[in-house]
Amino acid sequence: MTAGLPWTCAPSPFWGDDTGKQTWQPLRILKRAAPCTHCGAPQVAITSTPSVKYIRVQIQSVRRADIENYSRLAFIKVNDDVTLFRGWGLLFLVLEACSGTIVNKWHFDPAYTAKVAETFIKERSIVLVCSRGLTEELGGAEMSVFSSLGSAKPVIFHKEGSFAMLGYKGSPRPSWIKVCNHAAEKKSASVQYYVPLIQRRCG
Repeated sequence: MTAGLPWTCAPSPFWGDDTGKQTWQPLRILKRAAPCTHCGAPQVAITSTPSVKYIRVQIQSVRRADIENYSRLAFIKVNDDVTLFRGWGLLFLVLEACSGTIVNKWHFDPAYTAKVAETFIKERSIVLVCSRGLTEELGGAEMSVFSSLGSAKPVIFHKEGSFAMLGYKGSPRPSWIKVCNHAAEKKSASVQYYVPLIQRRCG
């Protein structure tokens, strides 16, 4: 613009005589993208000791409220192997700690937990526990048996709550043990973890 001359603007590049009016734009058609099954980073354990083998564990428990509104499923997943839990009470999945192989599955009322854990779960076992619809009667029940699976103290179930545990029967006690004991007003208990397999004393 030349000094001393009035300010002038170039004609509007948009359609229409009045630039204050909304201009016409072609209609956009939004198309929902299909889910990508091979996108993102692979789910692998990052470790400074490549010789150690890991298994990927996911435990999802369900509160009684979730069952009533059909909002969630209870399951235990080891790598790509999924075990759905459609019963009531507790589901135990027992893995051999050297290979990660599933050796036993039990579904029973929590009243029988102590006997099963002491009798049928062998030493050097990884123990995965999920709950589905813990009954009102179990509220306040103290379960000392979980101390033998790595819990620092006896577990006291919450009324209509949820419980999930990544445990181990054996000695020494590993650092990766997880216990989630949630009240009914909290979201359902869940655990996700990469568990290292035992490298020594196997055979």
